[in-house]
Amino acid sequence: MYKVKPMICENRQVIPIPDELRLPDEEIIVNRVGGMITLTPRSQLESVFEHGIQSFTDDFMADGRPEQTHEYPDVDFELNSGH
Repeated sequence: MYKVKPMICENRQVIPIPDELRLPDEEIIVNRVGGMITLTPRSQLESVFEHGIQSFTDDFMADGRPEQTHEYPDVDFELNSGH
């Protein structure tokens, strides 16, 4: 684990990445999950997704989805065709 100090450069927060953690791609997907920020090389996005899918056990949702009830407020929506 590395400790780095963020910097501000042209109104953007910049986080220096140590050489040992340098990412190989020129395009990186940045995502926030709660209080954590993830960096994924775009070229590895598909394999990261597949790895996540494979981590589910065989009994995942074996009983189906739990029944959910939704209560919607009485709202009159006006459709906008974009014109």
